Amino acid sequence: MTEPGTDDRRGGRRAVVAVLLLLATLTVTWWAVVRVTASSRVVGVHRAAASAPVAGAASGSPAAADARPGADAAPDTAGGPRDTVRVLAWNIAHVRGDLMQGSVQNFRAGDPEVRASRLARIAAVIRGADPDIVVLNEVDFDAAWSDGLNQARTLARALGATTRVEQRNFDYSLLFADFAFGNAVLSRLPVGEVRPVSLPPMRRIEAALIGAKRAAAVEVRTAAGAIAVVPIHLEFRSERTRLAAVEALEAVRDDAPPTLLAGDFNTSPPGWPGVGPTTAVGQLLAAGWSSPRAAGDPDDAVLTFPSPDPRVAIDWVLAEPPLRILESRVIREAPELSDHLPVLAVVEVRAERETRD
Repeated sequence: MTEPGTDDRRGGRRAVVAVLLLLATLTVTWWAVVRVTASSRVVGVHRAAASAPVAGAASGSPAAADARPGADAAPDTAGGPRDTVRVLAWNIAHVRGDLMQGSVQNFRAGDPEVRASRLARIAAVIRGADPDIVVLNEVDFDAAWSDGLNQARTLARALGATTRVEQRNFDYSLLFADFAFGNAVLSRLPVGEVRPVSLPPMRRIEAALIGAKRAAAVEVRTAAGAIAVVPIHLEFRSERTRLAAVEALEAVRDDAPPTLLAGDFNTSPPGWPGVGPTTAVGQLLAAGWSSPRAAGDPDDAVLTFPSPDPRVAIDWVLAEPPLRILESRVIREAPELSDHLPVLAVVEVRAERETRD
């Protein structure tokens, strides 16, 4: 004999199981659709109304030079144009602040007012450095943990950038929670062609499930001609994976104008604090990329992570010839805004006269 109410309880449990199975099915289906279509969203180029391309403005043309406010190409001693471009690279850590808050608070990042204030202060630090080009790592485009705020768009508007390039590393969704974040380039100089650059993932299953670290080649038009800016954020868990990325980064030079690599490399020149004798930065330096910060023995002034007491130098702007970095320094004025310190590089751009090898 069945006890009174037993069938009702069984029916209730079946209903709960059915609802859970339905939610699980919808979640998996939604995730699969997002991942299948992720390749169409890897790179997005967003231009302000005033930054529409000038008709017929080829790289290095007078129209391209005039598109940069206040820029005048100066002749060098060989008679060709040259320009200086200020490039700032910063891993802003999803606007969560530095690691001193503790892991839980660092993940939550505080209430919306705290995050908005921190983002405004990040904009103020960048504005004070007066960069022409800003490269951001760990910037949210649409992520539940930052309430869906597009941090790159907010910073671009605050800085008066005319073009914003969003390059997604991770792009996945769990029905009611989206997670899209990666690298961004904000430019007040005209931007031409933009293309994604694939890097070897540490694990292919991770790349399939949620995405993986990658890069982009962004053509920026200066008064002295076009350059390519490559925002990168290399894998933090494995030097082997970072070394595997070197070939792909070197290949960018084959069909791009003179190139800058900028961002969080998660490694340093060989023998520097925290790294071994063979590193991705070491291989890039050996291949001809350069930065004055990489010359000589490291001191506290060149370290970038973790703020506010950095112990390693993992954030870089590297240039290939004929680009030359005249100055490169770490900005240390607001270490509480991220677990990384920003790096500012002043780059000399000269019109090319010889075909690169």
